[in-house]
This record gives sequence, C-alpha cells and structure tokens, in this order.
Amino acid sequence: MFTFETITDAGHEGERILTAFYRFLERKEAPPGAHAAIHTEILGPSQRCVVQLWSKDAVADFESMLRDFHTPSPSGLVPPRLKRY
Repeated sequence: MFTFETITDAGHEGERILTAFYRFLERKEAPPGAHAAIHTEILGPSQRCVVQLWSKDAVADFESMLRDFHTPSPSGLVPPRLKRY
C-alpha cells in the first residue's frame, strides 16, 4: 500500500480530508482485492491524517482531487472571499 500523509488543523480542514477520502473511494474504481484506509491522530490543535491507497497512481489521483475539493463551512454559510485592490 502507498501512503499520503499530512498535518492540518483539527477542525474544518481535517473534516475536508476525511470527506474527500470517502468521495474518492466512491468515484474511483479499485482493482479487486485492493485496500484503502485512513487513520487520523489528534496532536493538540492539529491533526495528522494518513491515507493508504492501493497504488502510486491512486495516491496521485487523491492528491489531485484533494487540491480542488471543498466542503461547506460548518455554519452552512459560504466563507467570504477576500479581494486585494
């Protein structure tokens, strides 16, 4: 199995990675007998996420999906976008 590991804040960003992992498994067809797992560890105000997937290509696809993956904010409101002038 191949690994993707990151340390994020334990709030919204941690939930975003967890949700992205399950959406990835829904969308990506894994070969028969393939395994995938996610492990999270709370480190005070941050969280370590370790994602294990069946191939290097699957890890690369997950990283690509994660870059553009967004979840709604916890309050249900769209976060404001800041513009610099």
